[in-house]
Amino acid sequence: MAWPDWIEQLKARYLANEASVFLLHGGVHGLRWLNEGEPTDCTGLLHAFLSSSREILAAWSPGEKLRFAAMTDHGAFQRLVETRQALDGRRGRNLARDDGERLALVYLALTTAGPAQGYVLDHAEKIAPARLKNLPSLPDGAPPVVSWASDPLIRQSNNVVVLLADALEAVRADLVDACACIEVPDAPLLVVETPEPVAKARRSTVADPYAGLMSRRAPPPSLADAEAEVEAALSLGHVPTPSATPAAPPPLPDADAPTEQVGDLEPEPPPDTPTLDAAPPAGLDGLVNVALRAAILRHPDGGWQDNLPGREAIAAVIYDVEPNRFGELAFHIVEDKAQCVGPGADAFMDWYRNDIAVDAACSMALGGVEIPEGGLTEDTLPELSPAAVRALARRIEKLLRS
Repeated sequence: MAWPDWIEQLKARYLANEASVFLLHGGVHGLRWLNEGEPTDCTGLLHAFLSSSREILAAWSPGEKLRFAAMTDHGAFQRLVETRQALDGRRGRNLARDDGERLALVYLALTTAGPAQGYVLDHAEKIAPARLKNLPSLPDGAPPVVSWASDPLIRQSNNVVVLLADALEAVRADLVDACACIEVPDAPLLVVETPEPVAKARRSTVADPYAGLMSRRAPPPSLADAEAEVEAALSLGHVPTPSATPAAPPPLPDADAPTEQVGDLEPEPPPDTPTLDAAPPAGLDGLVNVALRAAILRHPDGGWQDNLPGREAIAAVIYDVEPNRFGELAFHIVEDKAQCVGPGADAFMDWYRNDIAVDAACSMALGGVEIPEGGLTEDTLPELSPAAVRALARRIEKLLRS
């Protein structure tokens, strides 16, 4: 067998244009599938199934941040949201602060023409509890999730939303009635087989040296585990290979190899914030952390186009360690793109563009920073992801050794 029956049902009903929003119920939690030797849950298996046809793929649970399958997915999602906000004549935030704002951003992306999207929303019983008589609208005028299944913009799109719930009785009846419901049997461990030609093709492609950041893996259970995963990937010394974007992705995959998802890394509680005047800690990790925090505070309102604070921080660290490498650089945004000025501007930009792991680590570090009302300050800027900071430091170290 290639996929469990419930995934085949979802595929068939989607291709028949029966629905764009599905509600899976029953045995949706627990590591009950073995995919290419790795135990996975319902969310992981859905991501494996959808990954070959979705250019934007994310999972979400109430109380958590959106977890994108790859940094490129996150970037494409942000561009869609910004496009929709511009079309609506307003400049909103694309870094959500709570569950309502996260769902509102998902709705904005879903209803904007662009790449095919897929979202797995866990715990539907918390998103639309049966005990609540009324659900409030989401921020920015977005409708509640119960209305998404009948939304004409979503129905006419090439997007799919999959909600998960243990029991239908705990979910609002109007959401149950609106969605295409599929039961997931509460079965013992089931092996999902990958066709051998596809599996070989998948094994021959290395996506990125930062497997813990970029590959489609099941979310790590803790920050410590994620850091260990990044360190292990770094030790392999893989060469990044950008994946090509398909011209016209099919609605759903037929028999493509499952690829896995990655969870985002939650920031730790804020520490004492270093400033530009403080003596930087020893080592590249410390230099990167200080420079990146300082760069973020120079742009406290967020909306960081082209990962501008990340580029500024990287250039500052390189100049501090090896001044003659690129010289002192300055950055500006011109037509939504970061432009570099300085003696070694062209060489810096060539290096940055050719090492896709650098931009991926910048996205990871900046994506974990939520912007409070009124913008960031030294007191409200949280600790940056240690894994992302370490990844940036390693890329700089590799450059300096070349």
